[in-house]
Amino acid sequence: MKHRKMIVILTVIACIGLLISCADTVGLQDSTSTSSSSASSTSSSSSRPGKPGSSSSSSGPSDGGHSSSSRSLTYSAAVEITSSDSQSSKTYSSTTTDESALIISTDEDVTISNPTVTKSGSSNGGDNCNFYGLNAAVLVKGGSTTTITGGTITSDASGANGVFSYGGNGGSNGASGDGTTVIISNTVITTTGSGSGGIMT
Repeated sequence: MKHRKMIVILTVIACIGLLISCADTVGLQDSTSTSSSSASSTSSSSSRPGKPGSSSSSSGPSDGGHSSSSRSLTYSAAVEITSSDSQSSKTYSSTTTDESALIISTDEDVTISNPTVTKSGSSNGGDNCNFYGLNAAVLVKGGSTTTITGGTITSDASGANGVFSYGGNGGSNGASGDGTTVIISNTVITTTGSGSGGIMT
């Protein structure tokens, strides 16, 4: 009889131990699952790309990669045409650094016939001369259609292009100032300075 009671007691103890062990295992599995779900949510959130315009996104320069843009430059000229005009047999001259002999800045049509243009005064403007027309003998911008016929355009300075047609607006395609057109015929263009092209765009 005592032997049977001992077996029953041991069996009960074993069952109680088994139940406690199962309860601990279930609790451990639930905890691990919750932790894994939380880690997954954090990873998903941190890998979400930033919205355009948010602090996490970055934007490149407005000038298409160059060090400046036409909007940040101050242009000057001996003569500036800012509206539709037709001029003939006139002289345009500049000896000043970073000053053009003639600037045409309008979205209207301009006609220049038989001009005498001379430009001296070297510039160290670098990209501003090469890409935006700073110090050019003749600079046309703003969306104008300008026709130059006959005459002479002479540049004797560094960074002083002969005729520069600037048809962009700081790298913003379709912006105001795009589409500048210069039509040149029977005009003698001479440039002798370094970094100075005859006709540049």
